[in-house]
Amino acid sequence: MSEDRAQLILIGAIALAFVILGIVVVYNGVLFTETLSSGETSQSASSAAVTEHELNQSVGCLLV
Repeated sequence: MSEDRAQLILIGAIALAFVILGIVVVYNGVLFTETLSSGETSQSASSAAVTEHELNQSVGCLLV
């Protein structure tokens, strides 16, 4: 009887650890997204044009 109880406590502790880990991962993702959305846009018009040119060139190479 004592061994069964110890196994249940161990499984409960592992399950609780996974729940806490999941909460931490979700919370970290929310903070990261919030930080990105509150910052300034770092891409200027010239770098956007360069990015578009490189993308068109890459897609053109794939289609040939």
